[in-house]
Amino acid sequence: MKKLSSLLLVIFLAFVSGCGPSAPSEVTVNISLKDGKVTPSGEAVSVAKGGKVTLVVETDKEDIIHVHGHGIEREVKPGETTTIEFTADKVGRWEIESHSPALLIVKLSVT
Repeated sequence: MKKLSSLLLVIFLAFVSGCGPSAPSEVTVNISLKDGKVTPSGEAVSVAKGGKVTLVVETDKEDIIHVHGHGIEREVKPGETTTIEFTADKVGRWEIESHSPALLIVKLSVT
């Protein structure tokens, strides 16, 4: 009986752990680079593997936005809204940052 109870507990825990909230299939991050500061600043963002990520960037000076792990670097210019779209096809945690100044924008978790 003890073995059966242990087995049922293991099955239950495996089922419950797989029932947590899943990452969204689409995510949009609105990014503001102004006066040497960035918003958001280092926040965690999640998306499901194969999901669509959209970055909407406004800046007060020329810069480069870099999405680690996905081979994306895009120039952004003041006075323009730049939209960067990509498919999050690599599982892992990836930093999205500006280059000048070097600022962490978000930590992208692809699951």
